Amino acid sequence: MRLLAFFLAVLLGAVAGEWLARQRGEHEFAGRWNGRGPMIAFVSGLGVFAADLQGQTPEEFVATTRLREDGGGETSPAEVERISRALRGQFADEKQYRASLRSGSLTSEGLRAAISETLAGEQALEQQITNAASVSPAEVARYYSQHSEDFVLPLRLHLRHIFLAAPAGSAAEIVQAKEEAMTEILRKLRAGGDFATLAGAISEDESSRDRGGDLGWIAAARTPAEIFDAASRLPANAAPTLIRSHLGLHAVQVMESRPPRALSLAEATPEILATLSAGKRKTALLARQKLLAQAGGFIATAQKD
Repeated sequence: MRLLAFFLAVLLGAVAGEWLARQRGEHEFAGRWNGRGPMIAFVSGLGVFAADLQGQTPEEFVATTRLREDGGGETSPAEVERISRALRGQFADEKQYRASLRSGSLTSEGLRAAISETLAGEQALEQQITNAASVSPAEVARYYSQHSEDFVLPLRLHLRHIFLAAPAGSAAEIVQAKEEAMTEILRKLRAGGDFATLAGAISEDESSRDRGGDLGWIAAARTPAEIFDAASRLPANAAPTLIRSHLGLHAVQVMESRPPRALSLAEATPEILATLSAGKRKTALLARQKLLAQAGGFIATAQKD
C-alpha cells in the first residue's frame, strides 16, 4: 500500500521533475504555486513538499526515494504489472492517466522501471531487516522468565446453546413470547430431547445452528461477560440452564471445561519470537531509514503557514 501511494504521488506530480530549478527559493515558490503546500525538506537539491509525503514522515519519504536508487533485490514482472494496473485504476480514464504521466515527466515504461527499482530496493531492505531481526533461543528464554505472568491460558469452556433473540429494548410482548418459548425448549431438553436437533430447528444463532448449537472452546476475552460468568459456574454435562444476556435468551450447556494453566516455554515460543522480532524489525527499519535519509542529503526546512 505504501508503494502504491508513493507512485500515485509520482503520477500526480508530487515528485519534483528535473526541469525544476535547483534553488530552494524557486522550489518553494513552485511548490506553493502548484498546490503542493510548503516545502518541508530539501533533498539532494530537490524540494520535498507536504503533498509529497502521502502519510509518510520526511525521513521515510527520502528513504523510499533512496531505495529506488540503491536497488539490490530481484523484482517480479507480475508484481510490477499489478502495481502499474492499480495505479492506472486510480484515474477516471486513459486520458486523465496519460495527462498525469506527462505532468510528472513520465512515460508508462518509465513508470514501470521506477516501480521495479523501488521493489528491488524494498526487497534489499527487507533482507537487511530480516537479518537484524533474528532472535536467539537465549533471548526467548530470558523474555519468558521475565514475563511469565503473560503466558497463562485462561479458563476455557466448551459450550453449546440454543438462542432466542430478545435484545435490550424489545417490546414486552416479544420478550414474553420468547420467554415462554425458551421455557418449552428447556422442558424438552430436560425430558431427554436431543440438543443438536432442537438447536438446528429452533436456535436463532445462525453461526452455531448448523453445528447443533456448538460454540466451541471459548474464553472470557471473546465472550459476553454475562454469558461466560454464568456458564463458568455450571458443572460440565449438567442439564441445560437459562442464561439471559443483552442479546436475548440462551439455553446453555457446558460440555467440557479446562482450568487456567501456565504455558510452557515451548508453547510460548512462537508468540515470544513474533514479539521480539517485531521490535527488532522496527528498530532496524528506523535506523536504516535514518541512514538512507542522511545519504540522500536530507535537510529539514522550517514549515511556513
